[in-house]
Amino acid sequence: TGTNFGSSVVTARVRVGQTYSAVTNWVSATSVAAQIPQGSGINLDVSVEIYGQASTLVGAFEYSPPAVTSAVPWNSPLDGGLTVTLTGAGFGTSIGGITASFGPGGSRACGTTIWTSDTTIVCSALPAGSGQPDVT
Repeated sequence: TGTNFGSSVVTARVRVGQTYSAVTNWVSATSVAAQIPQGSGINLDVSVEIYGQASTLVGAFEYSPPAVTSAVPWNSPLDGGLTVTLTGAGFGTSIGGITASFGPGGSRACGTTIWTSDTTIVCSALPAGSGQPDVT
């Protein structure tokens, strides 16, 4: 919300961080609605541009990081090769940018990572070397 967004339907551009929204809708002289673009980060600026004039709210938005709540199966033989289903939240709306890893600090990437939904991704566990893998 804000002020001076116009008195009739106008073309507005909304930017979160450095990425413009693909879909914006003028609602009223004090409100513009926008589809949030895919991204990451915290303390991102939000800008609204109408007729070439922009206003920015500094540090107004943050993306929630992904959160893993379970891994099935939760262990793997040292030679890897198992398919592991990770469930949680915030995995996004498409395959773009999704990676998963195992081990301390995410030291071993999955062989392949398949996005299924915002709450599920599937990956193949690579050989561990030693020890039980931790999901990160």
